[in-house]
Amino acid sequence: MRIEVHKEQCICAGNCTQIAPKYFSQDETGIVVALESEVAEEDRDSVRLAAEACPTLAITLVDGS
Repeated sequence: MRIEVHKEQCICAGNCTQIAPKYFSQDETGIVVALESEVAEEDRDSVRLAAEACPTLAITLVDGS
């Protein structure tokens, strides 16, 4: 699974950083930053929850084949 961040959609809510801090942070303006692009198998559930918790859907998860 790969993380794609759409910074232009981010409203700095920070839900993702609370749910999956290993994968998401915020820059100096509060915009989401992906700390890792690939998600480890054991972290997929928390990263999915973080993406779903984003009020503007600024995080997309792409499943690899």
